Amino acid sequence: MHAAVELLEWSPGVAGELRALVDQMPAGDTQSISVLDSSLQFVAATPSAAEFLGVPLDRLLGADFTQVDFVGCDVEGRLLRPDDHPAAVALRSQEPVLGAVVGFEPRGGSLNPFRWFSMDVWPMAAGSGEVVGVVAHVDDITGIEAAALATSQVVRNYRQVLATTRENEVRFRALAENSADVVYQTDIEARVVWISPSVTHHLGWEPRDLVGRRMPELIHPEDLTAAQERRAQALADGSGLGRIELRYLTADGDWRWMGALSRPMHDAAGRITGGLTALRDVHSDVAQRSELEYLAAHDGLTGLLNR
Repeated sequence: MHAAVELLEWSPGVAGELRALVDQMPAGDTQSISVLDSSLQFVAATPSAAEFLGVPLDRLLGADFTQVDFVGCDVEGRLLRPDDHPAAVALRSQEPVLGAVVGFEPRGGSLNPFRWFSMDVWPMAAGSGEVVGVVAHVDDITGIEAAALATSQVVRNYRQVLATTRENEVRFRALAENSADVVYQTDIEARVVWISPSVTHHLGWEPRDLVGRRMPELIHPEDLTAAQERRAQALADGSGLGRIELRYLTADGDWRWMGALSRPMHDAAGRITGGLTALRDVHSDVAQRSELEYLAAHDGLTGLLNR
């Protein structure tokens, strides 16, 4: 048995078949081993694996792969989506992924630095041929030449992305600031990050009054449930949503009907980081529609409901 395998700590109740397959792996020289089942849940790991990821071992075991709070990237500097991780690729393809070089930086307050790792990942197939999990051998290669070259490449790519992002942001804000609609950007907690100056014309607020404030606080209580359901749907499936009419609080305490069209915003790894919403003033349209609905339902002379 590999010496590192002897250091593996297993989650309770893990299928013996997977454990037996791991024990039978050929010996090799590696610093860290992680075992994930077919749902990409950590079922075993060495203490060094937990240290690499910046989480206590007891928190790592039993955690879903996507719940471990780290940022990963490849040697080009592209952030890894969960499906791009070598473990997910090996499980999906049912083929080994050998020599993958990835960078990891723990989040959530961990003091562990960014590191480059070399990963070999093998799918584990049961006697029936069904893949029941994957085993990852991971070595810290931060100090070798390959890591230095990867870092240099990441820095070059980052500079290019940063320049493009700044250019796009300048272009977007120039368009939004000159739009008749109210355009605002929120973070994942629905707090306003930026809002266009046109909010003063439509709702009476100065942009500085709303930055840092949660936009749901401005939505009429009777409309809030519909707005929250739309937001939950967008966060769940990452889709843009059709226009919805909501009453927004004005600076003088009145309510004004606005048509809201929203879409989620994503980072380079595809994770939702907030939302972008455009508000169009539909107050007159709603008032006119309500008047027509009233006239259609009531007698013009008496004001009584039609039969």
